[in-house]
Amino acid sequence: MATYERRSRICARTQARYESTYGNTKIPDNFAWHEAHLWGARWDGEKVDFGPMLDLLEIGREATIELPDGGTSRVRRSAGGVARVG
Repeated sequence: MATYERRSRICARTQARYESTYGNTKIPDNFAWHEAHLWGARWDGEKVDFGPMLDLLEIGREATIELPDGGTSRVRRSAGGVARVG
């Protein structure tokens, strides 16, 4: 979340478009970003959708995904795919 907030402030100040920092995110405050990427989380500005590669997630694994609006979404890998928790 820290990286997203930092990049968001820079973009707001410079009026630049937010671009992926994929290659530059190898520090501990980006572990949440890694989970979102692993779960295939996609933010459309209002809600998050998930489209993970299911073979990478063992059944029963859970994660809390931090959203750009400051909220969170809890998900669990189920036998049928991805289920939201709570």
